[in-house]
Amino acid sequence: MIYKDISFVEKVLAEQEHLKSKCEHKLDSLQKYKGQLLNVRYVKGHPYYSSHLPGKGKSYLGRETHPDVLGIQEYRLYETLLSLAEGNIEAAEYFLSHFVSISNEELLKALPKHYIPYTLNGASERSDARTLLLKDLQHLKDICPSPHPESLQISTVDGSFVRSRSESLVYNLLDSYGLDFFHELPIYRNGRYFYPDFTIVHPFEPILYIIEHLGLWFKGDIGEKYSSSFYQKSLIYEEMGFSPGVTLLLSFENSKSGPDLESFAKTIEQTFGRVPTAQARKIGITAEDFLKSQTAHLPMDIRKTFATISI
Repeated sequence: MIYKDISFVEKVLAEQEHLKSKCEHKLDSLQKYKGQLLNVRYVKGHPYYSSHLPGKGKSYLGRETHPDVLGIQEYRLYETLLSLAEGNIEAAEYFLSHFVSISNEELLKALPKHYIPYTLNGASERSDARTLLLKDLQHLKDICPSPHPESLQISTVDGSFVRSRSESLVYNLLDSYGLDFFHELPIYRNGRYFYPDFTIVHPFEPILYIIEHLGLWFKGDIGEKYSSSFYQKSLIYEEMGFSPGVTLLLSFENSKSGPDLESFAKTIEQTFGRVPTAQARKIGITAEDFLKSQTAHLPMDIRKTFATISI
Protein backbone atom coordinates (compact mmCIF):
# COMPACT_ATOMS: atom_id res chain seq x y z
CA MET A 1 0.00 0.00 0.00
CA ILE A 2 1.25 3.49 -0.84
CA TYR A 3 -0.45 6.16 1.21
CA LYS A 4 -0.59 9.88 0.42
CA ASP A 5 0.41 12.69 2.72
CA ILE A 6 -1.73 15.82 3.23
CA SER A 7 0.44 18.27 1.33
CA PHE A 8 -2.21 18.53 -1.39
CA VAL A 9 -4.84 19.75 1.08
CA GLU A 10 -2.34 22.14 2.65
CA LYS A 11 -1.64 23.55 -0.81
CA VAL A 12 -5.38 24.00 -1.48
CA LEU A 13 -5.75 25.77 1.87
CA ALA A 14 -2.93 28.17 1.03
CA GLU A 15 -4.49 28.91 -2.37
CA GLN A 16 -7.90 29.62 -0.83
CA GLU A 17 -6.36 31.90 1.80
CA HIS A 18 -4.63 33.81 -0.99
CA LEU A 19 -7.92 34.08 -2.89
CA LYS A 20 -9.65 35.36 0.24
CA SER A 21 -7.01 38.05 0.71
CA LYS A 22 -7.35 39.08 -2.93
CA CYS A 23 -11.15 39.29 -2.69
CA GLU A 24 -11.02 41.36 0.51
CA HIS A 25 -8.60 43.80 -1.12
CA LYS A 26 -10.81 44.10 -4.20
CA LEU A 27 -13.99 44.65 -2.13
CA ASP A 28 -12.25 47.43 -0.21
CA SER A 29 -11.73 49.25 -3.51
CA LEU A 30 -15.43 48.82 -4.42
CA GLN A 31 -16.94 49.94 -1.11
CA LYS A 32 -19.27 52.52 -2.71
CA TYR A 33 -21.21 49.64 -4.28
CA LYS A 34 -21.67 47.75 -1.03
CA GLY A 35 -25.33 46.88 -0.46
CA GLN A 36 -26.54 48.22 -3.80
CA LEU A 37 -28.98 46.02 -5.72
CA LEU A 38 -29.52 45.85 -9.46
CA ASN A 39 -32.88 45.80 -11.20
CA VAL A 40 -33.28 44.97 -14.85
CA ARG A 41 -36.12 45.31 -17.37
CA TYR A 42 -36.06 44.42 -21.02
CA VAL A 43 -37.22 46.68 -23.80
CA LYS A 44 -37.34 45.09 -27.23
CA GLY A 45 -34.94 42.38 -25.96
CA HIS A 46 -32.39 44.84 -24.57
CA PRO A 47 -31.63 45.03 -20.81
CA TYR A 48 -31.90 48.36 -18.97
CA TYR A 49 -30.66 48.65 -15.41
CA SER A 50 -31.46 50.64 -12.32
CA SER A 51 -30.05 50.33 -8.80
CA HIS A 52 -31.25 50.93 -5.27
CA LEU A 53 -30.31 50.47 -1.65
CA PRO A 54 -32.75 48.51 0.50
CA GLY A 55 -35.64 50.79 1.51
CA LYS A 56 -34.65 53.59 -0.85
CA GLY A 57 -35.67 54.71 -4.30
CA LYS A 58 -34.29 53.49 -7.60
CA SER A 59 -31.61 55.24 -9.64
CA TYR A 60 -31.77 54.70 -13.41
CA LEU A 61 -28.45 53.58 -14.88
CA GLY A 62 -29.18 52.48 -18.44
CA ARG A 63 -27.41 49.79 -20.42
CA GLU A 64 -24.99 47.09 -19.15
CA THR A 65 -21.94 49.21 -20.00
CA HIS A 66 -22.76 51.86 -17.38
CA PRO A 67 -19.84 52.11 -14.87
CA ASP A 68 -22.13 51.65 -11.88
CA VAL A 69 -23.70 48.53 -13.41
CA LEU A 70 -20.23 47.09 -13.90
CA GLY A 71 -19.17 48.14 -10.40
CA ILE A 72 -22.20 46.58 -8.69
CA GLN A 73 -21.74 43.37 -10.68
CA GLU A 74 -18.04 43.26 -9.82
CA TYR A 75 -18.76 43.83 -6.13
CA ARG A 76 -21.27 40.96 -6.09
CA LEU A 77 -18.76 38.73 -7.97
CA TYR A 78 -15.99 39.23 -5.41
CA GLU A 79 -18.44 39.04 -2.51
CA THR A 80 -19.56 35.62 -3.75
CA LEU A 81 -15.96 34.51 -4.36
CA LEU A 82 -15.06 35.55 -0.83
CA SER A 83 -17.94 33.55 0.61
CA LEU A 84 -16.92 30.44 -1.33
CA ALA A 85 -13.24 30.83 -0.35
CA GLU A 86 -14.15 31.20 3.32
CA GLY A 87 -16.26 28.05 3.11
CA ASN A 88 -13.39 26.15 1.49
CA ILE A 89 -10.93 27.40 4.12
CA GLU A 90 -13.24 26.26 6.91
CA ALA A 91 -13.64 22.83 5.26
CA ALA A 92 -9.87 22.42 4.67
CA GLU A 93 -8.99 23.48 8.21
CA TYR A 94 -11.55 21.02 9.60
CA PHE A 95 -10.11 18.23 7.44
CA LEU A 96 -6.53 18.97 8.47
CA SER A 97 -7.46 19.12 12.17
CA HIS A 98 -9.13 15.70 11.96
CA PHE A 99 -6.84 13.96 9.44
CA VAL A 100 -4.89 10.90 10.60
CA SER A 101 -2.18 9.69 8.26
CA ILE A 102 -2.41 5.97 7.52
CA SER A 103 1.15 5.36 8.64
CA ASN A 104 2.75 2.51 10.52
CA GLU A 105 3.07 4.68 13.61
CA GLU A 106 -0.64 5.53 13.63
CA LEU A 107 -1.54 1.90 12.99
CA LEU A 108 0.55 0.85 15.98
CA LYS A 109 -1.26 3.37 18.15
CA ALA A 110 -4.62 2.02 16.99
CA LEU A 111 -3.76 -1.68 17.31
CA PRO A 112 -3.98 -3.50 20.64
CA LYS A 113 -0.50 -4.71 21.58
CA HIS A 114 -1.34 -8.38 21.09
CA TYR A 115 -2.33 -7.69 17.45
CA ILE A 116 0.99 -6.10 16.46
CA PRO A 117 2.87 -8.53 14.13
CA TYR A 118 5.95 -10.11 15.67
CA THR A 119 7.98 -9.95 12.44
CA LEU A 120 8.51 -6.96 10.21
CA ASN A 121 7.82 -8.49 6.79
CA GLY A 122 5.81 -5.99 4.79
CA ALA A 123 5.86 -3.47 7.62
CA SER A 124 7.71 -0.69 5.83
CA GLU A 125 4.86 0.86 3.88
CA ARG A 126 6.18 3.90 2.06
CA SER A 127 4.76 7.35 1.74
CA ASP A 128 5.77 9.54 -1.17
CA ALA A 129 8.03 11.53 1.17
CA ARG A 130 9.77 8.37 2.42
CA THR A 131 10.30 7.16 -1.15
CA LEU A 132 12.03 10.45 -1.99
CA LEU A 133 14.23 10.20 1.10
CA LEU A 134 15.29 6.68 0.15
CA LYS A 135 16.07 7.78 -3.40
CA ASP A 136 18.19 10.64 -2.09
CA LEU A 137 20.10 8.36 0.29
CA GLN A 138 20.80 6.02 -2.63
CA HIS A 139 21.89 9.02 -4.70
CA LEU A 140 24.31 10.01 -1.93
CA LYS A 141 25.75 6.49 -1.98
CA ASP A 142 26.06 6.59 -5.77
CA ILE A 143 27.99 9.87 -5.89
CA CYS A 144 30.28 8.88 -2.97
CA PRO A 145 31.03 5.21 -3.72
CA SER A 146 32.75 2.95 -1.20
CA PRO A 147 36.54 2.68 -1.37
CA HIS A 148 38.24 -0.48 -2.64
CA PRO A 149 35.26 -1.83 -4.58
CA GLU A 150 37.43 -4.77 -5.66
CA SER A 151 36.98 -6.16 -2.12
CA LEU A 152 33.21 -6.37 -2.52
CA GLN A 153 33.18 -10.01 -3.62
CA ILE A 154 30.66 -11.82 -1.40
CA SER A 155 27.19 -12.01 -2.95
CA THR A 156 23.99 -11.41 -0.95
CA VAL A 157 20.40 -12.57 -1.38
CA ASP A 158 19.49 -9.71 -3.72
CA GLY A 159 22.68 -9.86 -5.81
CA SER A 160 24.53 -7.04 -4.01
CA PHE A 161 28.11 -7.56 -2.89
CA VAL A 162 29.72 -7.10 0.52
CA ARG A 163 33.20 -7.70 1.94
CA SER A 164 32.79 -10.84 4.06
CA ARG A 165 30.60 -13.85 4.65
CA SER A 166 29.57 -12.46 8.04
CA GLU A 167 28.47 -9.20 6.42
CA SER A 168 26.43 -11.17 3.91
CA LEU A 169 24.66 -13.01 6.73
CA VAL A 170 23.76 -9.73 8.45
CA TYR A 171 22.72 -8.25 5.08
CA ASN A 172 20.42 -11.19 4.34
CA LEU A 173 18.93 -11.00 7.83
CA LEU A 174 18.05 -7.31 7.38
CA ASP A 175 16.61 -8.02 3.96
CA SER A 176 14.42 -10.82 5.36
CA TYR A 177 12.73 -8.29 7.66
CA GLY A 178 11.86 -5.99 4.75
CA LEU A 179 13.87 -3.10 6.16
CA ASP A 180 15.10 -0.12 4.13
CA PHE A 181 18.87 -0.23 4.57
CA PHE A 182 22.13 0.65 2.82
CA HIS A 183 25.49 -1.08 2.85
CA GLU A 184 28.39 1.35 3.41
CA LEU A 185 26.36 4.54 3.05
CA PRO A 186 29.00 7.29 3.24
CA ILE A 187 29.21 9.65 6.21
CA TYR A 188 31.23 12.85 5.81
CA ARG A 189 32.66 14.28 9.01
CA ASN A 190 35.65 16.50 9.82
CA GLY A 191 36.92 16.42 6.25
CA ARG A 192 36.87 12.66 5.75
CA TYR A 193 34.46 9.88 4.84
CA PHE A 194 33.38 6.95 6.98
CA TYR A 195 31.53 3.91 5.65
CA PRO A 196 29.52 2.11 8.36
CA ASP A 197 28.55 -1.45 7.51
CA PHE A 198 24.80 -0.81 7.42
CA THR A 199 22.58 2.25 7.74
CA ILE A 200 18.86 1.63 8.33
CA VAL A 201 15.85 3.93 8.04
CA HIS A 202 13.45 2.97 10.83
CA PRO A 203 10.21 1.63 9.29
CA PHE A 204 7.89 3.76 11.46
CA GLU A 205 9.76 7.07 11.55
CA PRO A 206 12.63 8.24 9.29
CA ILE A 207 15.26 8.05 12.05
CA LEU A 208 18.58 6.57 10.98
CA TYR A 209 20.37 3.70 12.71
CA ILE A 210 23.83 2.29 12.09
CA ILE A 211 24.86 -1.35 12.41
CA GLU A 212 28.55 -2.12 12.65
CA HIS A 213 29.61 -5.76 12.46
CA LEU A 214 32.83 -6.04 14.49
CA GLY A 215 34.16 -9.28 13.09
CA LEU A 216 37.78 -8.79 14.22
CA TRP A 217 37.06 -7.57 17.74
CA PHE A 218 38.29 -10.78 19.41
CA LYS A 219 41.19 -11.58 17.04
CA GLY A 220 44.23 -11.28 19.34
CA ASP A 221 46.65 -8.42 18.61
CA ILE A 222 44.78 -7.27 15.52
CA GLY A 223 41.63 -7.16 17.59
CA GLU A 224 43.13 -4.66 20.02
CA LYS A 225 44.09 -2.30 17.19
CA TYR A 226 40.73 -2.89 15.55
CA SER A 227 38.76 -2.09 18.72
CA SER A 228 40.82 1.05 19.36
CA SER A 229 40.13 2.28 15.82
CA PHE A 230 36.43 1.62 16.18
CA TYR A 231 36.30 3.46 19.51
CA GLN A 232 37.61 6.61 17.82
CA LYS A 233 35.06 6.19 15.06
CA SER A 234 32.24 5.65 17.55
CA LEU A 235 32.94 9.07 19.10
CA ILE A 236 32.33 10.65 15.71
CA TYR A 237 29.17 8.60 15.26
CA GLU A 238 27.84 9.78 18.61
CA GLU A 239 28.44 13.42 17.69
CA MET A 240 26.09 12.87 14.76
CA GLY A 241 23.32 11.17 16.73
CA PHE A 242 24.39 7.51 16.47
CA SER A 243 24.69 6.46 20.10
CA PRO A 244 25.75 2.92 21.10
CA GLY A 245 22.83 0.83 22.26
CA VAL A 246 20.31 3.36 20.95
CA THR A 247 20.85 4.21 17.28
CA LEU A 248 24.23 2.48 16.90
CA LEU A 249 23.83 -1.29 17.03
CA LEU A 250 26.80 -3.66 17.22
CA SER A 251 27.22 -7.29 16.23
CA PHE A 252 30.18 -9.48 17.14
CA GLU A 253 31.50 -12.94 16.34
CA ASN A 254 33.96 -15.37 17.81
CA SER A 255 36.58 -17.37 15.95
CA LYS A 256 34.64 -20.64 16.13
CA SER A 257 31.01 -20.06 15.25
CA GLY A 258 30.80 -16.69 13.52
CA PRO A 259 28.09 -14.11 14.30
CA ASP A 260 25.24 -15.02 16.63
CA LEU A 261 22.41 -14.32 14.21
CA GLU A 262 19.70 -15.59 16.54
CA SER A 263 20.65 -13.07 19.20
CA PHE A 264 21.08 -10.31 16.67
CA ALA A 265 17.67 -11.07 15.14
CA LYS A 266 16.09 -10.39 18.53
CA THR A 267 17.86 -7.03 18.65
CA ILE A 268 16.51 -6.19 15.19
CA GLU A 269 12.96 -7.16 16.18
CA GLN A 270 13.11 -5.18 19.40
CA THR A 271 14.52 -2.10 17.67
CA PHE A 272 12.53 -2.00 14.44
CA GLY A 273 9.39 -3.93 15.37
CA ARG A 274 8.00 -0.95 17.27
CA VAL A 275 8.19 2.83 17.13
CA PRO A 276 11.58 4.38 18.01
CA THR A 277 12.21 4.89 21.70
CA ALA A 278 11.97 8.35 23.26
CA GLN A 279 15.75 8.34 23.60
CA ALA A 280 16.20 7.53 19.90
CA ARG A 281 13.88 10.40 18.97
CA LYS A 282 15.76 12.77 21.25
CA ILE A 283 19.36 12.03 20.26
CA GLY A 284 18.93 10.40 16.84
CA ILE A 285 19.11 12.03 13.44
CA THR A 286 16.40 11.94 10.80
CA ALA A 287 17.13 11.00 7.20
CA GLU A 288 16.28 14.54 6.09
CA ASP A 289 18.67 16.20 8.57
CA PHE A 290 21.33 13.63 7.73
CA LEU A 291 21.05 14.44 4.02
CA LYS A 292 21.35 18.17 4.74
CA SER A 293 24.50 17.63 6.80
CA GLN A 294 26.02 15.26 4.24
CA THR A 295 25.46 17.50 1.23
CA ALA A 296 26.40 20.86 2.74
CA HIS A 297 29.98 20.54 1.47
CA LEU A 298 28.98 19.47 -2.05
CA PRO A 299 28.92 21.88 -5.02
CA MET A 300 25.60 23.62 -5.56
CA ASP A 301 24.94 21.90 -8.90
CA ILE A 302 25.19 18.50 -7.18
CA ARG A 303 23.06 19.56 -4.20
CA LYS A 304 20.28 20.55 -6.59
CA THR A 305 20.02 16.93 -7.75
CA PHE A 306 18.63 15.90 -4.32
CA ALA A 307 14.84 16.07 -4.22
CA THR A 308 14.40 16.47 -0.47
CA ILE A 309 16.97 19.19 0.22
CA SER A 310 15.97 22.86 0.32
CA ILE A 311 18.69 24.91 -1.37
